[in-house]
Amino acid sequence: MEVKQENFELIEGFTNACNEIIDGKFILADMRIANLFKFIDNQPELCDLFSRALQNFNFEKEVTKCKITNDAMGHYFRLPDDNVKIIALVYSILQDANTNKMDLYAFVNTYFSEDINGKTVSAYSNFCLKLIAPFRDIVISALQDKFEIAPLDVNMQPEVYSDDEPKDGFERLGNVIDKIIDSLKYERKIKQDQLEDVEIVLKGLKHACSLRSYNLIGAISIGLDYMVKNIKVLRNYYNDLQDCLSDLY
Repeated sequence: MEVKQENFELIEGFTNACNEIIDGKFILADMRIANLFKFIDNQPELCDLFSRALQNFNFEKEVTKCKITNDAMGHYFRLPDDNVKIIALVYSILQDANTNKMDLYAFVNTYFSEDINGKTVSAYSNFCLKLIAPFRDIVISALQDKFEIAPLDVNMQPEVYSDDEPKDGFERLGNVIDKIIDSLKYERKIKQDQLEDVEIVLKGLKHACSLRSYNLIGAISIGLDYMVKNIKVLRNYYNDLQDCLSDLY
C-alpha cells in the first residue's frame, strides 16, 4: 500500500490537536477541545473511525461503570480495558464538553483530583494523563494500522524528525524507560493503581520515542514530575531520564 503524505499530516494534525489540550491550561480547555472537533470534522478518515467506534455504544452505561466511588479512594475514574470503548467513551465525553452538555470543570475536579502522600496533583493534569493521552495514542495506533504505517515511518515527516537531528537520544531514552518498567515489578510500597498510572505514562513516553516526536515527549514527561517523589524507581532513574531529555533538547 502506498503511504500518502496526507496520511502523515492527518496523524500529525490529530496529535497536535490533542497535545494542545494536554499542554494548555484548564481555563483554555474549552477552546482547545473545540479546535480538536474542528479538525476532526474536516477529516473523513477520523469521522469514519469515530463513527464505527460509536456503533452500539451506550455512553451512559459505560461512563457510569467508569465513575467509581469508595471509602479509600473517594471519587475516581477508570477507563475500560477495550480500546474501541476507550475511543468511543473519551470522544463522547469531549463532545459533551464541547456542546456544553457536560460541566467539564465539575467532572474533572470530581473524578481526577488526587492527594498522594499529602501532595495534591492537578486535577486537569491527571485528566489529561488518564483520558486524553490514552485516547490520542489509541487513535494514532488505529490510523497507523489502517494506513499500514509502522510507528517509525512517521519520522519521514520533517516536522517530527529529520536526518539532521540526533537519532541515538531517542534510543537512550527508550532504554532507560525499559529499565524503569522492568524495575517496577519490585516496587512493594505503593498502591497498585499508582503503579498502573506510572506504567501508562512510561509506555506513552516510550511510544513518543518510537515516533521520535519532541512535542509528545515533552508533554508526556511532565506527568513523571508529579510522580517522581513518591516512587523509588523513578527517583533512582530520574537523573538518567533528565540527562536523556537534555540530550534531545
